[in-house]
Amino acid sequence: MKNLIIKLPVFLTSTVTSLLGILFLLFFTSAQYKSEVVFEVAAGNDESYTLGLLEGISGSSNNELYKVQQYLYTPDAIAEFFQRVPIESIYSNSSIKKFSKYSPGTRADFNKYFKKHIKLKIDPESETMSISAFAYNPEDPKLVALELISMVNHFIGERSRVDALIKRQYIICNLFFSKDQLPIIDEALIHQDRIVSNSAKSAKDILLIQAKTDSDECIKNIQISNNNDNLDIGLDSLFPKSVMNNLQANFSKSILESYYTNVANLLSQSSSIGIIAEPKEPIVKENRNLFLYSIIIFFTSSIVILGLKIIVNLTEEFEI
Repeated sequence: MKNLIIKLPVFLTSTVTSLLGILFLLFFTSAQYKSEVVFEVAAGNDESYTLGLLEGISGSSNNELYKVQQYLYTPDAIAEFFQRVPIESIYSNSSIKKFSKYSPGTRADFNKYFKKHIKLKIDPESETMSISAFAYNPEDPKLVALELISMVNHFIGERSRVDALIKRQYIICNLFFSKDQLPIIDEALIHQDRIVSNSAKSAKDILLIQAKTDSDECIKNIQISNNNDNLDIGLDSLFPKSVMNNLQANFSKSILESYYTNVANLLSQSSSIGIIAEPKEPIVKENRNLFLYSIIIFFTSSIVILGLKIIVNLTEEFEI
């Protein structure tokens, strides 16, 4: 074996290996078609709201894009994609060669296959994302890209609606808060932990139930305080009654404006993405870069063979 490695011609062996690699790619893998869609996230979610004791969530378009990227590679998103797209006809049909075809197995296998055929790229400067979909028939990549855009649109819209519902619950609490007095409620009453997971079927349910529970607790404590006439905070002795009334009126006006603004936003939720470039049905196949692969295989083989020769020679020198 050692003699065989020592006598092995580096150039000839690497050339043969390179040719075998090209033949493998030609006869056992299929060329792909590509369709790309480019979009941006609308700036409508950039505004930050202050909801009394709760600070609103604000973020840039870039942040939203990274959230979309993370979402699309989650098992839940891939499972949804699996349900939306005819996987068998697109990635498992008989015209696809063995090492390019998806062989139905576990969902984990499809997760890896999905990440190889769906490429996501974010451009921070233009604040856009491109989704590149790859498939083996010219009409399929466009269909895949459109389904992914539909998933992104639903994801962003659903997040906006949940955020709006949570904000609305806390604004309702502030409305009760401002009816008769300036806010003096203990913040700990709003943020105390409660067990809500038993009645929730999803993570979104937990957020919504928690917000509703906090709001109800806030209103209950305000009503208890009203019944006990325990609302004196000592400000009447420092300010005239007219000043106190103006402060309360301004606070109530601010809360009402915030409430109706947020409710209007909730009722008018729409698509939060803007399409920059539509996905097209590709005409030509993607370049398979066979020449580049042959060079890589050639040099890799050469390095491996030379390394084996060096190891064998060193072994013989240290043998007793």
